[in-house]
Amino acid sequence: MRPLLISKRKFDIRVFALIVAHADTGLIRGYFYEEGYLRTSSKDFNIDKWDNRLIHLTNDAVQKNSADYGKYESANKISYQDFDKHLLKEKNVSFLQTIVPKIKDMVTDVLEASGRALYRPETSHEGVSRSEDAVNYNAFELMGFDFMLDSDLKLNLIEVNTNPCLDTPCMLLQRIVPTVLDQTLKIAVDPFLQANEH
Repeated sequence: MRPLLISKRKFDIRVFALIVAHADTGLIRGYFYEEGYLRTSSKDFNIDKWDNRLIHLTNDAVQKNSADYGKYESANKISYQDFDKHLLKEKNVSFLQTIVPKIKDMVTDVLEASGRALYRPETSHEGVSRSEDAVNYNAFELMGFDFMLDSDLKLNLIEVNTNPCLDTPCMLLQRIVPTVLDQTLKIAVDPFLQANEH
């Protein structure tokens, strides 16, 4: 796979999704957050330098150690809207209209494939057996999905994080992350708090 590059640098696409299990309905629901962001590398792509993490890994845990962190974009982050403009200019393809629907489909596939396995109260989890009280099992998980595009704009799922980074090192993430957390709590927690008030 030859990755699509931005200004000669590698990037990935971070998407947030939420899965919620409600014991009283037995339903497991998935939610997709419309706004995410791109994480960029600090160094120009070079396939021959496969051991250079600053070229190939775009997550903050690696990139924040680079002297070039934030040199090209604030905290090496790009908004969906800015990437949409870039992709329209470079490839005549809309990220928002063409790629994001494919991302939603892939997130949906993952949630449908794993939802019941993640939240099945009648079975044991990590070797711990559940009691009869497990039928009252309510749960939620905020996940960070990471995607890449290749040079032919083929979308690839890299990984799914069950503990996504929620740092806010730039204005873009200072807007996105609190909104994601607020919406997560409204969807996953508020219904139970309201039910207990009555």
